[in-house]
Amino acid sequence: MYRTGITVIDNEHERLFEIIRETNDVIKAEFLHDKYDKIVDILDELMDFLLNWLINHILKMDKQIPVKK
Repeated sequence: MYRTGITVIDNEHERLFEIIRETNDVIKAEFLHDKYDKIVDILDELMDFLLNWLINHILKMDKQIPVKK
């Protein structure tokens, strides 16, 4: 299970697992002959997700870690 009890993080985990399930569905789809476009779409979505995730985590850490001057 990927639940932490922190809503924001749990929602991120849920979305990531949705992307993984979608990827698995495309791979296993027998009647989808040209999977290339769908895989590219999924990779674009994953890249957007990961970039947003990274930016949000950096911003969160920036607020939580005191900067020594």
